[in-house]
Amino acid sequence: MKKIKNVTKGFTLIELLVVVLIISILAAIAVPQYKIVLAKAKVASILPLMRRWKDAMHEWQIIYGDYCKNGRNSENNCNSFPNGDELGVNWPNDWKNAYDDTCGNSVDCYNENWHCSVDKAGTIYCRYKDNSFHLRFYQYDFSWSIFRGKLICYGVGDNGKTLCQRIGGKFLYQESSVATYYSL
Repeated sequence: MKKIKNVTKGFTLIELLVVVLIISILAAIAVPQYKIVLAKAKVASILPLMRRWKDAMHEWQIIYGDYCKNGRNSENNCNSFPNGDELGVNWPNDWKNAYDDTCGNSVDCYNENWHCSVDKAGTIYCRYKDNSFHLRFYQYDFSWSIFRGKLICYGVGDNGKTLCQRIGGKFLYQESSVATYYSL
């Protein structure tokens, strides 16, 4: 009588389940880390620029005694602000102004991901294209003392709050159920 060889080809169900389990554990570890990296990448392009503007405006205030270029109006708002040339800070070449020209020394510019401006209170304000979070620098004479002279991440909704936390933001103030401020 001949013996029949029992040859098995392929994997058993248990082996496949173990492989799927290992892959899912690795994914559970990797996905949150990937989200943190994405959040940091979103601000990596703008944060150095914000810090340059912040430092330049602070230096202007030290030299001239105010953030305003031409004094203040009756509501104590600046009549105008120094531009990029006067501050020694210019926008990168890929940034545009409202007329789709290169930004140069304008105080209101944008690129494919960010829109930045300086408002009448002297706040440097940059918002991300999906409006989920904003980065702001509040001048030293801003009325809310907890924001004065700080670089702030303003998170809108759960996604914005999470992004602000992932880039290292420390909780400062809950404005509403939708918006939260974080110090960077």
